[in-house]
Amino acid sequence: MKKYILLVTSVFVILIVITTIFFSKIKFNQIPVEDIAGKEFVLTNKFKAADITIAFDAGRYYGFSGVNRYTGSYEQNKKGNIKLSQAATTMMSGNEELMEIEKEYINELAEVEEIILEKDIILMKTKNGQLKYEVKG
Repeated sequence: MKKYILLVTSVFVILIVITTIFFSKIKFNQIPVEDIAGKEFVLTNKFKAADITIAFDAGRYYGFSGVNRYTGSYEQNKKGNIKLSQAATTMMSGNEELMEIEKEYINELAEVEEIILEKDIILMKTKNGQLKYEVKG
């Protein structure tokens, strides 16, 4: 019986340690938006022909979406979760292919479910995959 209690206790302690390590890594990678304010990031894993960018500053996000500039607001709660508002764009006309890319990109921004901020990388997870941005430089 003592061996059984010792075994159960050991397993419980191991689970607590693993859980603590896992959650601390997630929080370690998440930084406040203020730490990336004013930095411009370029989308690197999709729509490469459009040179799409994004930046964050004082409660808003903005960037270039292939033909037009776009902007919107965001909120970050106490847990660090970020919620984007629907983006508004300028209304310039341009290359048909770039206009289609821009439309797809703005639609994907509207479907962002999770944002992970790191020092030089932003990952936005959507229903259809993710958008990966790297600091422009």
